[in-house]
Amino acid sequence: AGLAAFKHELAIARDIYSRKGFFQGFYAGSLPNLTRCLLRNTYRYPLLVGLPNFYEQVLPSSIRENTKVKKFLTGVSIALIESTLLCPVERVKVHFMTQKHASDSYLGFFRTIRGNTFHELFRGFTPLLMRQT
Repeated sequence: AGLAAFKHELAIARDIYSRKGFFQGFYAGSLPNLTRCLLRNTYRYPLLVGLPNFYEQVLPSSIRENTKVKKFLTGVSIALIESTLLCPVERVKVHFMTQKHASDSYLGFFRTIRGNTFHELFRGFTPLLMRQT
């Protein structure tokens, strides 16, 4: 059924439940999302504390005193690191949320991207980087 056939949200929920079941329909992508949240929290605070100190030691003295530049560099650095680490997890999450068949698994996903793994895992890197900055 197309989206035009649905009259309200409950009809959409019923259709999702009938086609994919409860967990695959409503919780698809929840494990990759949890992994993304846990991963993000393990590195973010150390980077927020450590990068300004790093830039304090590395930057020339004329730039070192400008706190706006250090904050900018810290933010861009964290966004780049975050995007690089999270892009494969986001890609897997999006795959599970948009798959047509509920029977697909992680193994099925990696079979699908075989041969072009790096490109497929980092598909969407640029929008993710823009979102992080």
